[in-house]
Amino acid sequence: MAYVPQFIITPHLLVEVEQVAALRERIQSAVVDLAWIPALQKDTRTRNVHAS
Repeated sequence: MAYVPQFIITPHLLVEVEQVAALRERIQSAVVDLAWIPALQKDTRTRNVHAS
């Protein structure tokens, strides 16, 4: 049984999909300097050791 989508591929839909892909790429390639991540990791380790 072949899959039959419940939508029609239109030029407008393709434009929207392209915009989503572009935004996704920008988000994935963004360089974010999060200096507080090591502190969170240390805190998590401490909590895990205390809970075990």
